[in-house]
Amino acid sequence: MTHVHQLAGVAGSRTSEATYAAYYASIAQVEESGDGTVRHRLRPEAGDGTIEVTSLRSGFDIVRYDVAFAGGHRVGYSFPGDHFELEHCVDGRMSIRETHSGAGELRARSVALSPRCATEGVVAHGDGERYRAVSITGTWSGLTSRLGGFGVDALPDNRPESVAREQYLGGRSSGIGHEVGYASPSNFGYAFRRDRGITPAKFRRAHS
Repeated sequence: MTHVHQLAGVAGSRTSEATYAAYYASIAQVEESGDGTVRHRLRPEAGDGTIEVTSLRSGFDIVRYDVAFAGGHRVGYSFPGDHFELEHCVDGRMSIRETHSGAGELRARSVALSPRCATEGVVAHGDGERYRAVSITGTWSGLTSRLGGFGVDALPDNRPESVAREQYLGGRSSGIGHEVGYASPSNFGYAFRRDRGITPAKFRRAHS
């Protein structure tokens, strides 16, 4: 039976940092880089590929997945309502099973956006299946504060809980900036450039 790794806690909390550290240590070796990115290279017994984590000054992390797990891979999660995560699948697929919402699948050009309510479940990868994705993690409260600090118009999350939970199980990737609260793509680009000193497109090319 495939071992189920566990992640828990809101981003930035001791619980979250401890569970993520234990998770990465169990499957990968760390490679430091000069640009603030930490690269976790999978051990041969765990599979092939890397998980790269770049911590932003705003308290958010950008996580890039380019992995193919050996023997399949399962990660259990238990996150409080303030946990924010937006994951955009570039290639491959990842199964999602949420306790209250049911099952879904994240595929190429689709996104999973966490709802503003507690979530609990399991994500799974198939044996040897390549999965490439980019994830932004942080807190909903941090996102609201960050938008306010920019003076950028933000959209409230008025989605009914049932709809928000369904979107957590994977949706099309149109209007990602709008989904996380930016009134327009240009506002999203402005916020990203102010935080990283580089446009989203240049950042993507530099880390592809």
